[in-house]
Amino acid sequence: MKKYENETGRKYGKLTVISVFRENSTTWAKCRCNCGGEKITRLSSLKNGNCTSCGCAKRENLEGLRFGKLMVVKFDHTEKRQAFWLCQCDCGNYSVVPTRNLKNGNTRSCGCESKRQYKNALADMAEGTRAGGLMRKPGKNNTSGRVGVYFNKNRNKWTAHIKFQGKYYFLGNYDKFEDAFKARDIAEKEIHGNFLKWYISQHPDKKEKILKKHNLD
Repeated sequence: MKKYENETGRKYGKLTVISVFRENSTTWAKCRCNCGGEKITRLSSLKNGNCTSCGCAKRENLEGLRFGKLMVVKFDHTEKRQAFWLCQCDCGNYSVVPTRNLKNGNTRSCGCESKRQYKNALADMAEGTRAGGLMRKPGKNNTSGRVGVYFNKNRNKWTAHIKFQGKYYFLGNYDKFEDAFKARDIAEKEIHGNFLKWYISQHPDKKEKILKKHNLD
């Protein structure tokens, strides 16, 4: 590799050669770009002018943009053709996040939000059950407007069910939505009732919300 020693420090376009190595009968150059990014490319690609940057010219600039709790500070590096960005979270911590995760919403904090939600879940947990989970609103895919009630197209009926402490309970198929709704309502009072009454005794600050949701005595 002595014949390539003079390549270290040489500049090709925006790239400055950091080191040169041989692998799989090919000579590679590790380079640092003017933008601060790093790139490994064939030495021949540098010499013939086919490679002149880390790809920053084509890269979308996210610097200064906000994604959830994260503010993009600057570009960090490229890995497997994916740009990574140094971000500062509203909590003050820093994290390095790929473009894909920022733009699709998979990463919206340094992790502090997940930790907070986990702590809240633990605080709301008793005997393997989350009180908050019993008061959840119907999901976006719910077309009935009622948790535990859906229209079964195969049977052309309304189906009611309920899940509690990891167990699933089938409540029947009904011709009318009102009957399925009633079955679910009765099951909630029977199955959730004792648990929620106990929970209220332990967390009186949640009493008003629970009573309003479940019509408990």
